[in-house]
Amino acid sequence: MGMFRLSAEDFSKTVSTPRFRRIAAGILILAAVAVGAFGFRTYRSLVLLQSAREIGVPATSHVRPWMTLDVVAQSYQIPVARILEGLELPSDTQSGASIASLVSARGETSIAFLQRLQKVLADSATPTEPQPKTIESGWLSEAADAILSIVVRFGTPALAVTLFLAAIGLPLPSGLAATLAGTLAAQGRLDLAATVFATLFASLAGDIAGFALGRSASVSLLDRYGKYVGLSERRRSFIAELFGRWGALTILLSRTYVSSMSSVVNILAGAGGYSVARFVVVATMGRLLWTSAYLGVGYAVGDNAEAASEFLANLTRMLLSVLVCLVCAAALRSTHKPA
Repeated sequence: MGMFRLSAEDFSKTVSTPRFRRIAAGILILAAVAVGAFGFRTYRSLVLLQSAREIGVPATSHVRPWMTLDVVAQSYQIPVARILEGLELPSDTQSGASIASLVSARGETSIAFLQRLQKVLADSATPTEPQPKTIESGWLSEAADAILSIVVRFGTPALAVTLFLAAIGLPLPSGLAATLAGTLAAQGRLDLAATVFATLFASLAGDIAGFALGRSASVSLLDRYGKYVGLSERRRSFIAELFGRWGALTILLSRTYVSSMSSVVNILAGAGGYSVARFVVVATMGRLLWTSAYLGVGYAVGDNAEAASEFLANLTRMLLSVLVCLVCAAALRSTHKPA
């Protein structure tokens, strides 16, 4: 552990340098900008969700400023001419014009314009209103759509398998799957209690499996191959000390704010010798929060899982940016030396 103590001393010297303070100040500024950006996107997502529900066509919550008129028309199967008429736009307006450019030209706020567009789409909807087509491509998005379809078809067992594999580390849409499950529960297609239990149990089981994988790696195996995956002897000593000091917070945040990092944290916690009992307790707390958030939003919205998941993702990014701001501000304050 001597090497780690030397590293810690070097780190203490580094954080007290003017260069570190400049870097921390720069990160603080960027994080503050991110708070504003994600805060606005969170607010816009919430307003459009509420507006879509009020007009009775939840699918219209998908409309965004980046969309062009022809994209909106294709997604909702409505002629461009009808959209132009409803928005009181000139008939010669280019179909390739984006919503953002139209908003800028008319001097409206983007939220007000999008709400008017939602009403036009709702008034023009047919009895068998189609869901908007996702403007995404690639095998990853296609695989995600296939997985969500399986969850819809097979229900709670498919949800549990998806969340378990995602917690281990597979790139599966766990957040969207959980939100979708909340939506299905609100519609009465899934039992709410069973869905909550499956979500919590499967996610936690995946966390424990990842932890066990890290713990099962022998010292000789780590000594031999650890350096190839970033787990050298020095790094493992650092991780052990890090989890000793900040392990609970790291595990909790990786289940809530940055859930995409949970699988990595699980393995590192196991490889670093973190307490099994403490890991299970903190991971359970984090998964309770995660389950409540994603299932809760899906259940509350009850109609549009994708839009609800987007709202929750923006909210999470905003809160994470706030956390970064607080950490940087605390670092600057602790390293400030009064004249």
